Amino acid sequence: LIGDANEAIKAGEASLALWRDLGRTERVGRNLRQLSQLYWNQGRIAVASRYTAEAIALLETVEPSRELAMAYATLAGQYMVVSDTAQTKIWGMRAIELAERLDDPETICTALNSIGSSTLCSGEEDGQAPLDRGLALAMEHELEEQVARAYVNMADIKLKRCEYEAAEDFLGVSTNADERE
Repeated sequence: LIGDANEAIKAGEASLALWRDLGRTERVGRNLRQLSQLYWNQGRIAVASRYTAEAIALLETVEPSRELAMAYATLAGQYMVVSDTAQTKIWGMRAIELAERLDDPETICTALNSIGSSTLCSGEEDGQAPLDRGLALAMEHELEEQVARAYVNMADIKLKRCEYEAAEDFLGVSTNADERE
């Protein structure tokens, strides 16, 4: 929460050891997924990928849970960032299927955002539908982080396509010099 990723990783690693000692599989899986995201954000991709894979392998040994769905969605997001649309769709759909069974709108939004963003970035226009569905679901359930993520990804896609005026809708800024003055 304070932006100190190194301290968060240190605390996460300590927490992981404690959950392992207690034999709490679901909490270990959650910790692994959270650490994966922290390492990913630091650019430590190999460590992040290893933690995501370990979280999924571990969580697949117990009753299907929100944590497993989120681990699938995390992997989909990691594939999205490296522009592997096929794998993004595979893991995103796994996340959505499980999250729908568990009535978990946040995980559904996460996966839809990754699928839609990756699909649009690969040049396939049918990616807009998952993005729109994820945004609507996030707004319906007041999932502020998911709403923000949808807008950021939509703006990013518009900027990558040099659709600057369309990006304004998501950024709340104007590219018109007269309007900025």
